[in-house]
Amino acid sequence: ARVASRQRVENIDGNKTIESAETGELYIVTAAATITLPAAQDGAYFKFVVGADIENSATALKISAAAAGIMQGGVSEQLHNTAPQLAHGSNNQHMTVNATGGSNILKAGSVVECVCDGTNWFVTGRILTSGTVTASFS
Repeated sequence: ARVASRQRVENIDGNKTIESAETGELYIVTAAATITLPAAQDGAYFKFVVGADIENSATALKISAAAAGIMQGGVSEQLHNTAPQLAHGSNNQHMTVNATGGSNILKAGSVVECVCDGTNWFVTGRILTSGTVTASFS
């Protein structure tokens, strides 16, 4: 599969383990989800778009590298009318967005992209929030 003029779209509303053959898919995340990327493979690419507000969840979105995979990169956290914050990871295995509390919301339109060079998963993204929502790498 290749990223072409139209991406294959799949909705995620819970936990998902991605297979290597699914590279190039666009995932619309509509509920709290834990997502496991496949084993590192040169050229693998995945895009995750939050398609509905996700609130009151300690793990609103968690993306993990499979087995001994390594994540590098960062995501920008943007709270309405405030300066963006950066969550950065280096040699980590997980990227987690926490939105615990009723007024803390991971907003629809947030985007995370993961691309692999065969060894590392490079993560970039923009997390839109209301309230206290934090992204972290571990």
